[in-house]
Amino acid sequence: MLYSSPLSSPLILIPSFSQRKSLIPPLKMATRFLTLCLATAAAAAPAFVPRTINGTAFDVERGLLPDEILLFGEDHMEVVHKDAFAAMLATEGVLHQPPSVDHALLDFVAPSEEELNKLEARQASCSTTTAVIIDRTDRFYDWDLQMSPVVVTGANPATIAHSSTYTVTDTITVNGGFSPTIITGYLTANFGISGSRSWSSATAITVTGTISARHTGVMVTNPFKTRRYGRVMRGCLGRQTQIGTFMSDAYQEGSFGGVRWITGTLSHCEKPGVHRPLTRCMGSGAFN
Repeated sequence: MLYSSPLSSPLILIPSFSQRKSLIPPLKMATRFLTLCLATAAAAAPAFVPRTINGTAFDVERGLLPDEILLFGEDHMEVVHKDAFAAMLATEGVLHQPPSVDHALLDFVAPSEEELNKLEARQASCSTTTAVIIDRTDRFYDWDLQMSPVVVTGANPATIAHSSTYTVTDTITVNGGFSPTIITGYLTANFGISGSRSWSSATAITVTGTISARHTGVMVTNPFKTRRYGRVMRGCLGRQTQIGTFMSDAYQEGSFGGVRWITGTLSHCEKPGVHRPLTRCMGSGAFN
């Protein structure tokens, strides 16, 4: 028998291993870490689209100023001041930058194959199920992705235009002796998470911006990401044993001008003086 839960529920029950032989190949019960692309989802997840009373419609001819942020998603573009944007994120419970990975939630010593066999033998009298539980969800804006050449200005400001495309990938990290398809199936059914995706923004609209005088700057995008931590449990209802943990990272999709975008922001990353190379304003590493 296959059990399922409403989309709003953090828990899903999956048939026992013996019931799933026709669905999933035999499992190798061993601890393993892996990262894989998730399968394309049938339904898109609701996109987070920030709104603020201080926002204005984006004017292509005016462009983007250094203290402004362009928000985009769900066929909507809006310009807000960076201070207003930070206040809005705090109100929405969205982190302005990626949090550190919570290894305490991921660290787990999976039971051995022998221990799992003993567990199933003890619970042979009941219908064994597998449960997926979401323990924590973080919403945040990801590292800077370069969208234009780096510019070094002199005594006068300089205008730049975004010209790059980029690819983002939904990923899941699994720790435990279970099939990753258990997690991918749950995330696809409940959150509509898709696989590797690429958005081309240059063909939709050209966004120009101004780098301040005597600065080094570049135009960047910061995709909106949702990170979920969870556990996988197996056994009889009320007597289940944890067999693994996982972490998933997923982006959300928007559109503008008939072209797909990843929901997020477009802004400047600039620093006073000459910087070769220019390091990221959000995240580590340097731009090309």
